[in-house]
Amino acid sequence: MKLRLKWPEGTAKVECPNDYTLCELRALTAEHSGITPEAQKLFGGFPPKELVGDGDTTALKEVGIQSGDQVTIERRKENQKANITGKIQGSLLQVGDRVVYNSTEGATVTMVHLDDPPDPYYTVRFLNGSERQTTLKRLERVVEGPYT
Repeated sequence: MKLRLKWPEGTAKVECPNDYTLCELRALTAEHSGITPEAQKLFGGFPPKELVGDGDTTALKEVGIQSGDQVTIERRKENQKANITGKIQGSLLQVGDRVVYNSTEGATVTMVHLDDPPDPYYTVRFLNGSERQTTLKRLERVVEGPYT
């Protein structure tokens, strides 16, 4: 399925499987737009309507999205909560997140992979420039402060 993503700062053309879910679309749009899944408000179709579902299992076709459609991403106001559930709320890392790998090495998430359900996996870049793909259980998010 080919989609065009549009957000206030830009656009992107993406391809995703026909059985993609809203949860997976939110992660994909975060990767391109930099807007976290929790802060996204997605609109699609014509005329555009907000895409709402249970987040983890609602397929894009169930909310009327088909190949060639444009999906518009807006930022939610801070006091609004997204209507999404499961991994997306709190445990899904995002591109740019600083992490510690295996409790020893500082790294940055460079890609979130959702092509091997049910759990995402991540590409991380270490301080020395090398990269590795890994699962969430080997990563710990760095909340503040420099790498040690």
